[in-house]
Amino acid sequence: MGAFDVLIVPRKCEGCQTFVQSRCQFKYGTPWQREFSFGDELTWESKPIRWNGQPMTGLISVDAEIEPCPVCEFEYEFSIVYIDDGRFIGAGRNGERFRFKSDEYATAVLNCLHDESTSIEESP
Repeated sequence: MGAFDVLIVPRKCEGCQTFVQSRCQFKYGTPWQREFSFGDELTWESKPIRWNGQPMTGLISVDAEIEPCPVCEFEYEFSIVYIDDGRFIGAGRNGERFRFKSDEYATAVLNCLHDESTSIEESP
C-alpha cells in the first residue's frame, strides 16, 4: 500500500460491540505514517512532489480503509474521511455515495462533492 496516514476514530465495533479506537488509513496530503484525531489539522510539506491530491478549502471527502477491529478482527467496508477547511471532522461509510479517481501514484484522491443526506460521524 505504501505510505499512508491514519485517522483515529473512537467507535463501537459492529462485530463485538466493544468500544475501540478504529484506525482509518488514507492517502491524502503528504502521507508518512502519521496519526490524526478529530479536530487535528492536516499539514502539507513545502515540496509538492510528495503530495497526494491538492490542498483545498471547504468540506472534502477522502477515500479511506478501516483496519480490522483490534479485539475481534471484524472487517469493515471501505470508508470516507471528512476534512473541513483542513481539519478532520468525521468518518463514515462510503456506501458507493462518492466515486474516487486514482492518480498517477495509484492512490484514491478526493472528490469535492458533499451530499446533504450524507451522515458524518463526528467526535463524541
